[in-house]
Amino acid sequence: MKIRQIAFLFLLFFPLFLSFGQDIGISSQIQPQEILIGEQATIELKIRTNDLDNTFLIVPPDSAMHNAEILSLTITDTVDLKSHNLKEITAHLLITSFDSTLVKIPPLGVKLGNKEHFAHPLFLKVNLPKVDMKNVDVFFDIKKGWELPYTLREIWDIIHIWVYSLLLILFFVLLLFIFIRYKRNKKNNRKIISVPLPYLTRLHNDLEEIERKELPQKGQIRIFYSQLDLLFREYFSELTKIETLEMTSRQMKKILQNNKWAEISNKHRIVEFLQNSDIGKFAKESISIENSSNDIQKIKVFLEDLYQVFNEDNQPKEDQTSN
Repeated sequence: MKIRQIAFLFLLFFPLFLSFGQDIGISSQIQPQEILIGEQATIELKIRTNDLDNTFLIVPPDSAMHNAEILSLTITDTVDLKSHNLKEITAHLLITSFDSTLVKIPPLGVKLGNKEHFAHPLFLKVNLPKVDMKNVDVFFDIKKGWELPYTLREIWDIIHIWVYSLLLILFFVLLLFIFIRYKRNKKNNRKIISVPLPYLTRLHNDLEEIERKELPQKGQIRIFYSQLDLLFREYFSELTKIETLEMTSRQMKKILQNNKWAEISNKHRIVEFLQNSDIGKFAKESISIENSSNDIQKIKVFLEDLYQVFNEDNQPKEDQTSN
C-alpha cells in the first residue's frame, strides 16, 4: 500500500521536478507603431533563458496574424547575464500589412520544457497613403524598406578584418622603410676612396673624347677650338701652377716664351695653335680639318714633354725624401 502511495505522489509531482530550475522570459516592442500600407515595422524581442539549447520561440501561425504578414526573423545579439546565470537573446521580427486598419499582433512566446511564457500583444496602426485628388495621375516611387541602424558591435564585426589587415600592411611598409633607410645610411657612411687617374691617362682620354665628337667635320669649328683651348689651359695650369684660364692669347704667348718650357713650345709650334684657336673662336674663318687634327697632336705631344720636364725636376726631391 505504501509503495502505491509513493508511486502516485512521484507521478503527481514529477512535472514540477522537471520545471524546477527552468527560468525563461520574453518581452516585445514594435517600432514604428504606425505605418502606411506596404511599409514595414520591426518587433524587437528580448528573450531570457537559462537553457539556450532547449528554448524555443513560439510564433503565431499565419492564420492568427490576420491582417499582418511576417517577413523575416533575425537574431542580432546574445549576451551572458552572469549575475543571474542567464542568457539574453535579442531578435528582430520584420512585419508588414496591406490593410488599412488597426492590426492586433498575437503574443509571442518562448517554451522551455513544459514551461511557457508569453509577451503582451502588440498593436500596429496601418494607414492609407495620402492621395492628391487634384492630381490623381501623379504617383510616387515605392519607398525602400525600413532598416535599423547598425550597432557599434555589428560595425566592428564587419570591418575588424579590414582594420587588422590594414594595420598589418602598414607594419610591413614601416619595416621596409626602416630597412631601406638603414641600407642607404650604411652605404652613405662608407668611405669612398677615389684614386685619381694619372695625368697622361686623363689627358689622352680627354683628347680622344674631343676627337670622337668630330666637330670640325660637322662645321662646328668654334665649339671645337673653345673646348680644345680650355683643355690645353687646364692641363698646362695643373703642371705649372699658373692660372691661365682668364689670360688672353697674348699673355699665354709671353708665358710660353719666357720660361724653361720655351724650347718645347717652339718645337711643337704651340703659338701657331693659339693663333688658330683665336681665328676659329672669334674670326669665324674656316680652318681645314687637317689643321685642326694637327692642333690636337701639337697639344698632346707638348703636354707630354712638359710632364716629363716637371717629373724629372721632382724626381730628386722624391729620392731624397725616400732616403
